[in-house]
Amino acid sequence: DRHTFQTRNQARLALFHWIEGFYNSRRRHSTLGQQSPDRFEEMMKAEKEEDQKLLWSSKPAVSTEAG
Repeated sequence: DRHTFQTRNQARLALFHWIEGFYNSRRRHSTLGQQSPDRFEEMMKAEKEEDQKLLWSSKPAVSTEAG
């Protein structure tokens, strides 16, 4: 797609929005194990949820009996 901008600032803003909104969120990053930031975030969220499940399942039951 070609687009003609009326000002340099319009072109700069369009480029910024493309890089930050599309390119950087989808391209793979070596610091993330060659995952895209979107995929890495999904994996971290799933891992955190699994950790929470394990944490709650491993807590000892609290007794309600008076001793």
